[in-house]
Amino acid sequence: MQLNGPLAILLRRWRLTAVGVIVTLVAAIGGYVATPVSYEGSAQVFLLPSATSADTGKVDNPYLGFGQALRITAEVLSRLVSTAEAVDEAAAQGATAGYMVGIPTDAAGPVLNVQAKGPDRAAVVTTVNYVVTRLGAILDEEQQKGGAPRSSWFVLNKITQSPLVTVNQKARYTRAVLALAVCSLFTFLGVLLFDRFRSPRPAAAVPAPPGGDAGRPGPPEPADGLGYPDRPGRSERPDYADHLGYPARPDRPERSDRPERPGYEDVSRASRPATADRATPARATADRNDRDAPPAARPTRDERRERPAADQPNIFEPAPQKRSENDTERTYRIPLRRPNAPDDGTESVFDRRPLGTDRLS
Repeated sequence: MQLNGPLAILLRRWRLTAVGVIVTLVAAIGGYVATPVSYEGSAQVFLLPSATSADTGKVDNPYLGFGQALRITAEVLSRLVSTAEAVDEAAAQGATAGYMVGIPTDAAGPVLNVQAKGPDRAAVVTTVNYVVTRLGAILDEEQQKGGAPRSSWFVLNKITQSPLVTVNQKARYTRAVLALAVCSLFTFLGVLLFDRFRSPRPAAAVPAPPGGDAGRPGPPEPADGLGYPDRPGRSERPDYADHLGYPARPDRPERSDRPERPGYEDVSRASRPATADRATPARATADRNDRDAPPAARPTRDERRERPAADQPNIFEPAPQKRSENDTERTYRIPLRRPNAPDDGTESVFDRRPLGTDRLS
């Protein structure tokens, strides 16, 4: 399909195209407005050991026995605050936004990253603050359960004092573009289908009758091999002349009704015997000469049959015989006009004597 064809259809149906464009724009704008904005809030905290443990180097806290790195401690805290019971407790306290606690990939120390995402900005801020506070409470509870002295407890410090909230409109743009593409496609196809069904169709060409005249109908179609009951068979159909009311054409007379010329024998192909020798150019020439000759000088049927063909090879010779160009024993028909010659006959003007004989010139 070429591009100018659909464009011409859209321009011809401009009213329907304009309605489709308006509907497409409304759908795209509606999809953009109806999609809620997504807010993302984040905060970071780190684990700080106590001053007593840092000065003396004595490890009284079991959570400080992981090589003094506290990275494993931070991972344990992230798992404790991400359980199903902790999520239900956070929802009961008003932290309805979804959150996730993990260790940043670019951090080498015991740093925890708290992220929350939701359609409500206030719920996102509340969730981030609640998770950060809950991390400190869980850390104190676990150190107390481990029997660590109060002076060896490490604390949780905030890197960001307030959550950082950003607006994510990716979902809005995605839905608007999707609505625009779908409505544009439906508009394009709808205009093409409407133009196809509303455009006038060209009338089917009526085939010319098989008869010679324009007003004269042709013969009926022959019956096919399936033999439908509503179509007459080939043997049951009437004759063409009887069917149209015209008189039948008279039969052509046979060749046997023609009068034969006197002294002429029928030497047609059908009356010839089926012999091995076939007609050759020399044989055909001799037969034509016999037909042109007067009736009294024509050879009989047996003489023509026994006449040898000059161009047929002899089966008893290794090579076919050839006649010389200077052969004078052969008889030729040479028309000579000699009206005053004493030996000229009245019935023929041809000299049929062999070459080389004495004759008057």
